[in-house]
Amino acid sequence: MKQNSLLITLVLLLFSFASSFAQNAEVIEKVEFINVSKNKTNFPEGQINSIAIDKNDTKWVATESGLVAFYADSTVRTFNRAGEYDSLIDKVSSIRFDKKGTIWLGTFSNDIVSVVNLDAYGEYIWHTEIPTFSNKSFYINSIDVDSKGGKWIATAEGGLWHIAADNKKTIYNQQIDPNIPSDVINAVTVDNNDVVWVGTSAGMFNIKNGKFKDAFDVTNDGYGYDNVLHIDLKPDGNLCVTSLNRKGKQFLVCNQEMFQMSKRVTKSSSFTFNDVLVTPNENVWIAGNKGIIRFSKDDDPIFYDQDSGLVVSSVTALAYDVNGDIWLGTPEEGLFKMQFKTIEIPKEAKIIAMVDVEEKIPEIKTETEIIEPTIEIAKIEVPKVIFNKKEIKKGEAISLENIEFNIKSYSLNNAEGVQTLVDFMKKNSKVRIEISGHTDKDPHPAHPSYARIAKQQLDLSSQRVNTVYRYLIDRGIDASRIEKKAFGGTKPLVNFNSSENRRVEMKILEVE
Repeated sequence: MKQNSLLITLVLLLFSFASSFAQNAEVIEKVEFINVSKNKTNFPEGQINSIAIDKNDTKWVATESGLVAFYADSTVRTFNRAGEYDSLIDKVSSIRFDKKGTIWLGTFSNDIVSVVNLDAYGEYIWHTEIPTFSNKSFYINSIDVDSKGGKWIATAEGGLWHIAADNKKTIYNQQIDPNIPSDVINAVTVDNNDVVWVGTSAGMFNIKNGKFKDAFDVTNDGYGYDNVLHIDLKPDGNLCVTSLNRKGKQFLVCNQEMFQMSKRVTKSSSFTFNDVLVTPNENVWIAGNKGIIRFSKDDDPIFYDQDSGLVVSSVTALAYDVNGDIWLGTPEEGLFKMQFKTIEIPKEAKIIAMVDVEEKIPEIKTETEIIEPTIEIAKIEVPKVIFNKKEIKKGEAISLENIEFNIKSYSLNNAEGVQTLVDFMKKNSKVRIEISGHTDKDPHPAHPSYARIAKQQLDLSSQRVNTVYRYLIDRGIDASRIEKKAFGGTKPLVNFNSSENRRVEMKILEVE
């Protein structure tokens, strides 16, 4: 017994010491900004537009004066007019890797806009030009590559381009598809499911299997009013978006969370977005003309500017490496590394308590008789029907599939689901139903345009329900068998703008 009590004493002593050390240690994060391009004579001058870091930890830097490879050993190689094809990359606006590790560039040279492919070492493979017309700017703002090798190109005024692996080009613009909100394409990102997310000067939309899928009201200010500037993917596949609303106020939106770039956060009312970056630990970084901001799940936003050690006033591009360091591109000062060091400063540790347990607590045994009650439950059969090969009970509501409306409209562009409902109602002549219309989630009541947007969405949901109702009546369904309701954006299925919210539901009211 004495041996056991000594062991307990030792464990408690060690635990108390460790707890005391942890509680009395002060942890400080030190941030250092290092100009890695300083004294590199072959590092080109001019603004850095984009940074991408490959699996070998090489930093590929797209600049207004060509392409730069900054290797892990700090050596530098430039690609501006050194070789036969390097004149194609006088100016590099964007950069991306494909799944094979080859490099894709958006470039601009002598009024020619090109997509250039280099191997993992920077050697030329292939290029193609983007056709330019109508005196519009086709400057490439962003580029991404899908799993099939297709390149998605965001141009300044020339719409969205897709270049397939066989070099077939497809353009997505307002002339081809009126659902496209704008030809000014600021950003494009392809997610893990090959859904293409596109940010424009008049909102965000996505494309799946080559076709327009959904449009999104990012800042809850109404469709067509968001100027979506940048898009990046979180590790879980969710999106982080920077956007301006119709009044020019700046927002960071990461799915269900929205952050306004207030002066309290940015320390300046003239802060503007330049880039967004999501790191594996889900920190979100914003680069701007006054410095950089870090958003994290657990802490308040942190703003880094010249007062906090950042030696430049503006940051134009962001990337992160395998060590967790952040790399910064600037307008004129070159390439910087933002290096983090955690310093733990221990204070004097004290023993909180020493406990010696010697006496054995007697074991108490009890005998308990368990009586299991017998409960008889009467089963009540709820009336049910089969709709579209699914069993539905009375009082249950389901979203009707294959019903599609034009954006901001109550005219049907796919009535397959409504016809399925017609067939169901004719086959089940004693069934009465309720149809209800729903839209995207209403904005927060504190939103300055809450009343206007909520009314617009309520009206739209009512008009869409009437469209479905009229379709049923015109095909012989008695009006007495149908009730209709409109809920606008008051009953979203998900807490952000999505096609899941924009729906018509059907509820079984009576089954005889």
